[in-house]
Amino acid sequence: MNRWLVWFVVTSALAVATPAAPASRLETKVRSLLTDAARRDSIGGPDQHRFAIADLEQAVHLVPDDPALLDALGRAYLAADYRHALEHHAGVFYESEWHLRGLGDANAMANWALVAPSDLRGTALTLQAGVKVPTGDTQAEEINSLFAVAIPHLDPEMRRHFAEIDPLLPPEVAEQLDLLDPSTRDELVRRYWSRNNPDPAADQNLALLEYRARLAHALLLLGDPWNAHWGRRTELYARYGRHVQIADPTESGHNEMPRLDWGEGAEKPTPRALASLGQNTTEGGMGVFAPLPPTAHRRDLVAALARFEGERGSRLLAQLETAGTPSESLWATCVVVDTSEHEVTRAAATLAPSPCAPDAQRTAEFAFDLPPGPYRVAFSLRDAGNGRGVLRLDRELAAPARGLGMSDVALCCGPLDAGRGSVRVHLDPQAAVAGDDPLNVYFEVYHLQAASDGGTRFEYEYDVRPAGPDRRPWWSRLPGADPSRLSYRSTQEGVGSTRRQFVHVPTGPLPEGRYRISVVVRDLLAGTKVERSTEFDKRAAASAE
Repeated sequence: MNRWLVWFVVTSALAVATPAAPASRLETKVRSLLTDAARRDSIGGPDQHRFAIADLEQAVHLVPDDPALLDALGRAYLAADYRHALEHHAGVFYESEWHLRGLGDANAMANWALVAPSDLRGTALTLQAGVKVPTGDTQAEEINSLFAVAIPHLDPEMRRHFAEIDPLLPPEVAEQLDLLDPSTRDELVRRYWSRNNPDPAADQNLALLEYRARLAHALLLLGDPWNAHWGRRTELYARYGRHVQIADPTESGHNEMPRLDWGEGAEKPTPRALASLGQNTTEGGMGVFAPLPPTAHRRDLVAALARFEGERGSRLLAQLETAGTPSESLWATCVVVDTSEHEVTRAAATLAPSPCAPDAQRTAEFAFDLPPGPYRVAFSLRDAGNGRGVLRLDRELAAPARGLGMSDVALCCGPLDAGRGSVRVHLDPQAAVAGDDPLNVYFEVYHLQAASDGGTRFEYEYDVRPAGPDRRPWWSRLPGADPSRLSYRSTQEGVGSTRRQFVHVPTGPLPEGRYRISVVVRDLLAGTKVERSTEFDKRAAASAE
């Protein structure tokens, strides 16, 4: 008779029936099923084992959340090599130390579990049987710590698979990576996970946790998932989890691991197919990972970036915006990462009513003094109800000009706050105007040449035209017949080498569409010029309710 079944029946009987209260009808039925399963298992033989499994399945159906019942059924499936049933079962299966070869001493491993619902709720090592997967920061931190403890105790070959990213790379790139010295290879792997981190503001990299969970799940289901028989199936699962399935006309539904038998291959999903999953896609479509934890509900957000010159070089202004009412509690973190995938700086803020739409939008502003170079700016938004939003923008900051210089052309909303020599600009992340509303534009001009009396003189000119190719018939493009083109020129005089300019651009005549506004500044004393541009949308006026 199988020891695991005898042990399970004894411990379950202790748990179900207590002297303090008589057993309920449900408890009596479950105990009867367990007793019958043990009796049939003791008789032995394939038919009796199948009947024993049927008893356990019925017990799990009656008490679906009992981790001990799930453990017994999972062990029974594996003992009978019912791996297909194990994959399709809707519950949660896990195993302890006997299946996780090399994970450490038996006393510690008696508490380990592998949890396998789906997606980011994939598999993760946990200390208590039945503990749920990472649904928040605390659980993600715990699971990351458990991986950190467990992985070093794996045998060297299994440990190598948890450390490498070969399945997520094109074969030729993976081969080159394997030829590098360990320190260089480890650094490139670190950068890979940093680039694909869905939320750099979080303490744990959820993409890395999801990848390791997939490998742990494969280890549970297949025992030796990297052998010649299962290797390709494991690679496919490591890349896409259960989001991507192998088409099989003889079978319907999802497998916990996509079915890929020995000798079979699978074509890489198309970019369109991967985009439809709503997941973050890695370089070359070689993998997908969840942008948010599984229990979080998504909040949409938009952001705008604008470069100015500051006292210490370039100054990056970042504005985040999301739909929300004044009564909501919202907070955000902005993280700046450089090309070496190291965090340069971060800041946190509580969102306030947006000057763009105080009753419907909430906003947060961040400002960073940064040296020239390319950066990735990541935003992380949270609310009190487990709502989350993430957004990443790339931006390269040019070095301050030696001669005539100019900031970005910033689209703004609300009044311009100016006083005591400083200006506060509220960027418009929506980058849009509606109906007859004007387009509010702000820019700064630097290093104007001064005359002998200290005065400066410059000219600015803006030009608005459709952002895309002009596909109108030729007669619509004749001079004076183009309502989608605006231009204006103005000469300004002042004192000082820096000028802050705020411009209202009338957009009433413009048809709906996407436009580019270009601003040219000419220093009339130095004979130099500089140009910047940005794009915006013209929309129909909001209907009155």
